[in-house]
Amino acid sequence: MKSSISHALLVMLMVLFNFSLPAAAKEGVIEINGVVQSMPASGLIGAWTIAGRNVRTDGATVIKQEVGAIGVGALVEVKGRDEGNGVTLATDIEVKQGAAPPPAESTTASSRARSSRCPRARWLDSGRWPDARCRS
Repeated sequence: MKSSISHALLVMLMVLFNFSLPAAAKEGVIEINGVVQSMPASGLIGAWTIAGRNVRTDGATVIKQEVGAIGVGALVEVKGRDEGNGVTLATDIEVKQGAAPPPAESTTASSRARSSRCPRARWLDSGRWPDARCRS
């Protein structure tokens, strides 16, 4: 429990301060650890921004999502090679902490107010609107 809290705190700090761990090169392999800031609009192939770095994926890129789903906000480790133009071609992307799930369907303030004035049960039981304000 304590480990997951500290991990979540680390991710929040990285997102807030756009902090990334420096890219490390081992035998021509570049490693980038950080948060996904942008990704292709459709699919997983294309241009990404991860920890402030430009990353490109192609059909050969392996994306491991055992820990969680990849998406904007996910903490990932990228391994790849420098394409020589400031872009890293990713060979592997591993999710270390998944992107936050989308928020549950929210209720607007006006619909909350309307539902508190006009209980659904009264609509169904009586077969008529109990108040003119409930018709919207």
